[in-house]
Amino acid sequence: MRFQLKAFDSTPHGTRKVVVATNIAEASVTIPGIAYVVDCGFVKLRAMNPDNGIETLMRLPISKSSAEQRAGRAGRIRPGKAYRLYPESQFEKLCEGTVPEIQRCHLAPVILQLKALGIQNVHKFHYLSRPPSWSMIAALELLFALGALDEKCMLTNPLGLRMSEFPLPPMHSKCLLTSGDFGCSEEIATIIAMLQVQDVFLTPTRSRHHANNKSKKWCSDHFLNYRGLLRAENVRAQLVRLLKRFDVPLVSTRGETGE
Repeated sequence: MRFQLKAFDSTPHGTRKVVVATNIAEASVTIPGIAYVVDCGFVKLRAMNPDNGIETLMRLPISKSSAEQRAGRAGRIRPGKAYRLYPESQFEKLCEGTVPEIQRCHLAPVILQLKALGIQNVHKFHYLSRPPSWSMIAALELLFALGALDEKCMLTNPLGLRMSEFPLPPMHSKCLLTSGDFGCSEEIATIIAMLQVQDVFLTPTRSRHHANNKSKKWCSDHFLNYRGLLRAENVRAQLVRLLKRFDVPLVSTRGETGE
């Protein structure tokens, strides 16, 4: 956050501000002094691969509306130009608007919450943007395989109800709830907490900031994101509270391995 706020600082006389970012040119906030925008034509969006069902951060072409938003960033408070690093023929092939998140991400968490709210017929639910049928089928199949839904697509009790209480993907919540049976709930809570945090590892730079706090210095020495680790610690504490609430034993393997 400290480095992000530098984008709003005034530049010294005779220098120009260069902001390198992904979607900053589409944000509603105005950064003074922006005269030129270089549009690469791509954006990173969370999307699910229909072949393997894995949700990842993918590099995808932007939409026409996003391209216009990026171009509009230049010259808001002074004359400017936008340079697009792709031909006009490629621009004409772009989608008119960005695909809604519900149409490109895994629906298992959404359907699990709808079931927990008492909405049984998820196919006839009035979505703001209706998701594709194959995505809904894949989500129902996954929830059934995890034991969150029964043969009638009803939420199971107690497993399905407990899974809906976790602010996690269904596979992670099922893993947590059953980890006590395998004697590794403490380790699984730590692993899943780390999976919920992005950018834990830092890329070393020539001049790193030396913090006075020992834990911060340790993170800096090992190229770890201190704030990210704090976030993971808070998430783990929340998961442990939920495990205690559902009477899942907190046990650890303590380095033991199976034969």
